[in-house]
Amino acid sequence: MKTLRAFALLTLLALGFTGAMGTALATDEAPSTTAAEAEAADPDAPLDPNAPPVVVEDTIPELDEEPWTARFLAPATAVLGIVIFVIVVVYYFARIRGRYEVVG
Repeated sequence: MKTLRAFALLTLLALGFTGAMGTALATDEAPSTTAAEAEAADPDAPLDPNAPPVVVEDTIPELDEEPWTARFLAPATAVLGIVIFVIVVVYYFARIRGRYEVVG
């Protein structure tokens, strides 16, 4: 009986936290400018009922220069892999294939 009561208590607490988190995530943030402030900025502009209360300009952030590992490690690994593959193919045709004779 005690375990059932503890399980019920934990379930109710979990449901309470889940409900509180859902409510917190569902609320909208207050706009930083009001309609009165928007009218004061440009009184001649007509009000658009579908316009957002705050206009956010898209800015492209500057990309930082990649570290040397990202710039040189991947190409160096690719070149090294290709060189090793070519060496293995040349070794196969020069040494191993020449040892055997195909009878047919």
